[in-house]
Amino acid sequence: GGGGRRAVVVVVGVRSGGACSSGETPVPPAATARAVQPESHAGHRMPAALGAAEDERAAVVHVDGTPAPQPAPDGMAWVPGGTFWMGCENCGMPDALPAHLVSVDGFWMDLTPVTNREFERFVRATKYVTVAERPLDPKDYPGVPRDKLKPGSAVFTPTGAPVPLDNPLRWWQYVPGTSWRHPAGPESSLRGRDDHPVVHVAYEDVSAYAAWAGKRLPTEAEFEYAARGGLD
Repeated sequence: GGGGRRAVVVVVGVRSGGACSSGETPVPPAATARAVQPESHAGHRMPAALGAAEDERAAVVHVDGTPAPQPAPDGMAWVPGGTFWMGCENCGMPDALPAHLVSVDGFWMDLTPVTNREFERFVRATKYVTVAERPLDPKDYPGVPRDKLKPGSAVFTPTGAPVPLDNPLRWWQYVPGTSWRHPAGPESSLRGRDDHPVVHVAYEDVSAYAAWAGKRLPTEAEFEYAARGGLD
């Protein structure tokens, strides 16, 4: 469960307000207004034809000039709200279609992915066990021999030569004993990786971390909007 060495990292978005068990300074409620519905896809407006002229598309795109409601909390940056075209046309990714206009409110986002050091603080404080570390229940895997039901995760394994790209199993291998503590397999460790992004974590794991930190995960729209850095 979880992800691979280079595939899954945790990015934590808007804080939920209130006390933070991690000891960090909470963001006041004003910074997290509309936290349940942080963006609007109303109308799902799409380019007029293969498209719309670039100036037509650009005319509706903007970044609000609303300043941050307070000085930035440690390790976070204010992302001002705005409107952008979410998704992409002619990029070879069917799940990114159709491109449509989305408006988001301003939000706080961590400057970096969550590191192994930060995730370890969470685990030490809560005794949390990630999905990749939990025993596998035979009832969830009918027909699989019990000796094969060992917790672990997928590890990126470079191929020795070029291979077709239609089968990810050519370069991802399930390795028992792999987890956030052992990112390259059971014989590996976090030594020298304290500042690396935590990996081999599932949605359930990162949601638990975010709640502990007094934050939440960004929505897909918020993440894409922030990643664009004001570009469209």
